[in-house]
Amino acid sequence: MIKVPPPAEVFEDLREFLVTAADALEAALRYTDDFFAQPDHPFDPYLFPSLVRYRVKTRLDVVDELGEDDIESYGLSNMGILVLAKKYAVRILKADEGRLPAAGVSQQKQQFYRQQLSLPVGLKNASGAAIELNVVLLWHKAVDGSLQLTLACPKWAATSRDSVLAHWYLMIDTPVDLFVPDQSQYEPMDDLDVRLTPGGAEEGPIVQQGLPFGEQDIPGES
Repeated sequence: MIKVPPPAEVFEDLREFLVTAADALEAALRYTDDFFAQPDHPFDPYLFPSLVRYRVKTRLDVVDELGEDDIESYGLSNMGILVLAKKYAVRILKADEGRLPAAGVSQQKQQFYRQQLSLPVGLKNASGAAIELNVVLLWHKAVDGSLQLTLACPKWAATSRDSVLAHWYLMIDTPVDLFVPDQSQYEPMDDLDVRLTPGGAEEGPIVQQGLPFGEQDIPGES
């Protein structure tokens, strides 16, 4: 059983890291724009998110090494990104129509979505304190080229897209350092039982600030 804080509280805890992550994502999107603008680099919907992940991870690794944001950056398979910041484990993933993407057959991602806090590594932050919550920073490139961000707290996932549940979603306006979450629309959350058998979890409260941005998807991107 875990205590899930409201999204505004989590955002404020992570604001400094989220500013850094947003800057890294925006720089990565500019890089991919330049890359695919070259005549011999036709757009590839599979290469695009991989390039973004690579550029973001490279930047966060530098931040980790320099100790700028008191974070720890971990490498995962397929250029995945896992960052420990304060009491949170944060994954950075491309949004699926404004929501958490399917976990697929990845046991690590399923366990992360299910709030199994000791996985995929013995998670402790830079100060040695235990991680208390898994969250996901979702990113999306809108039709106008702008970066759109959502902070999500996952609750459950099996392999399929439909199996993914979240405690809440919080859409974040950019620039992140000026964003003020609307706390008035959120109710305090009770302790929630995280069940670790497929089909055992009931859908919890899902809230968001603003409208889903999935309808602005760029054709061909995944």
